[in-house]
Amino acid sequence: MWVYTEEIIDVLGNPENGGIVDVFSRKGSWLGAGFLSENSKIRVRLLSRNANDTFDRAFWERRIVMP
Repeated sequence: MWVYTEEIIDVLGNPENGGIVDVFSRKGSWLGAGFLSENSKIRVRLLSRNANDTFDRAFWERRIVMP
């Protein structure tokens, strides 16, 4: 899932460009976590919709398939 710049209504805190941010619906439901890109019209690219995910080495090993 992608979140475009014009879809964002509010930003809490001071997130770091390239960092992982949480994304919430207008009603406050958590939608997922993804990479923030302040230099793109696609502001957030979701990595996971699983609230139990931790972005540790095991997560990345599961996501990256090596030949």
